[in-house]
Amino acid sequence: MAFGRNLLVLVCLFLPPFVECSVDTTRELETNGTIVVQDCIAVLDHSGIFEYDDQMLRRIAYAETQDGNDPSTYSSFNGGIWGLNETKYNETKMNAHNIIQLKEAMPKISGILGINWLNTTWDDLRKPLYSAIASRLYMLILANSTINIPLGSKVSDQGVYWSRHYTSSNGTASDFVDGVTELEKMYLENCHVSHLDLVFILDSSGSVGYNNFQVVKAFTFNITNSFEVDPDHIRVGVITYATNTIIQFYLSTYKTKSQVLQAISNLTYTAGATYTHTALDTARTVLFTESKGARPASQGVPRIVVVLTDGASTSRSSTLTSAAAIHAAGIIAYSVGIANALEAELQAIATKPSYVYLATFDEKLLESVTISISKQACIASPTVQPNYIISDQVDRAETKYLNFPFVSNLGITIFLNVTNGSAVLYASSVISAPNKGFYDFTMMANDFANGYLMPVNLSNQSADTIYVAVEGIDESNSIHVHASPGDATLEPIMMEELSKDKIVQFYGETVMMTCRATGKPLPVVTWFRNGGIITQSNIDVTTTPVDSSTVESVITISNIAPTDDGYYECVGNNRLPNGTIPARRSFLLEGVSQKIIHRISCEL
Repeated sequence: MAFGRNLLVLVCLFLPPFVECSVDTTRELETNGTIVVQDCIAVLDHSGIFEYDDQMLRRIAYAETQDGNDPSTYSSFNGGIWGLNETKYNETKMNAHNIIQLKEAMPKISGILGINWLNTTWDDLRKPLYSAIASRLYMLILANSTINIPLGSKVSDQGVYWSRHYTSSNGTASDFVDGVTELEKMYLENCHVSHLDLVFILDSSGSVGYNNFQVVKAFTFNITNSFEVDPDHIRVGVITYATNTIIQFYLSTYKTKSQVLQAISNLTYTAGATYTHTALDTARTVLFTESKGARPASQGVPRIVVVLTDGASTSRSSTLTSAAAIHAAGIIAYSVGIANALEAELQAIATKPSYVYLATFDEKLLESVTISISKQACIASPTVQPNYIISDQVDRAETKYLNFPFVSNLGITIFLNVTNGSAVLYASSVISAPNKGFYDFTMMANDFANGYLMPVNLSNQSADTIYVAVEGIDESNSIHVHASPGDATLEPIMMEELSKDKIVQFYGETVMMTCRATGKPLPVVTWFRNGGIITQSNIDVTTTPVDSSTVESVITISNIAPTDDGYYECVGNNRLPNGTIPARRSFLLEGVSQKIIHRISCEL
């Protein structure tokens, strides 16, 4: 797998005019901002080069330069957004063959990202992605050299790590913690979770114990209380389990937040065995169904399950099978460890390693899980099967995220139909939240647009998924999005005149007028005379396909008479998602008698 950024200009020339190709601001000099930082992290996450870092890379970017927005980021210092000084940068190259983790990372950075790290210079860190890579490599040095300094999962521990071993500023651990608090607050303010189907699965088995179950209840209560819970926004359901699985309430049971919170407060501890797999299966096959309150798949509402367990299930193999089924169904899973939880099982349940939480149920963990779920809900990207239309309403600057399976030998056609307002669509083969700073292609529409993508169009040419983001432009925007395997592009008709638009011909002779219509699907061509259907017996129309998207139509008028004079119109129609849009070309036929022409020529 490789996704180095090479702009595919020649390929892009064949895309429709409303489609633009590759943009990647992570590799541009001196770009900055939250979006660039998030894109860098998304690229590295997708590459799989580095292990999960407990958000350390994200937090360092803000602690060092406020995501590059600090005026001094580039003015006199080459460390870039992540602010790694030259001495530490040089260590990432000097230790490339001395520390096994760096030695393993080098060919991956080259093969996947297209960057030969040993050929880079400190000045390259002015490009955000290079700065991010340098930062992660230096973290590997700290963790795997004789110093052996781990990252730390708690914010306070990360603050100590940053202040003592990373930053070249005079920043303190408390500065780091304050920065993280500010960052998370800013994120929540800018990320309003408008739609979410959320199910909690609470382990009530004997291995958890009564006291821990009470903590779990309070934890669930507080997370729920942080969201806008009602049928139109966030719906909540709860399952408890031990030997038996109990559906405490469905996504549709309660209509208000107060009712949901009261129901959580009333949960009781049961004890017994730990049949985690049954609870997972129940969530997937019962709670996440439309009949029990889940939104239809056509709305693309994210589905999230939060499993709170000690990870000691009665049947580990069954739990792994059920967790795989949850993932295959497109349900995003978090796992939160209770007491001395078994991490391996928690990892199997969670969708990603970063969705596993192992800690005591203190206020900081609650805040971290709440923020993480909010972030995921904001950019959650449900998988949409081919030809399945997702319809939704997005406001100005609100974004809808989706992803589509991609079959490399076929390519994919993405369709955006806007029935009210206007919207812009970004698509990426690398990051799950494409945006104006990072995409493989983009298109804008106030009615209809589509584009066909082949692997050669993509940054990641071995991709099996295409991620899509649709952002509203007007105050309110009605969007309909779907994708089809292969080249299924639809194109509005273009009409080509192959005859003069004014024809003068002798009465009694024959005249031919030709037009050509191109579009997808293949246009249907009809001829009209003076706005009406042609009925004259001396007029014949022949329409012949030229290729899969073009037809040529010829109208032949024999033995022209004065009744044949007038405007002839060639009208092409093809059916697009936003309706039939005709295109037309007009011709004026003027018949003249040969005597008149002869007399005029004699007088001349």
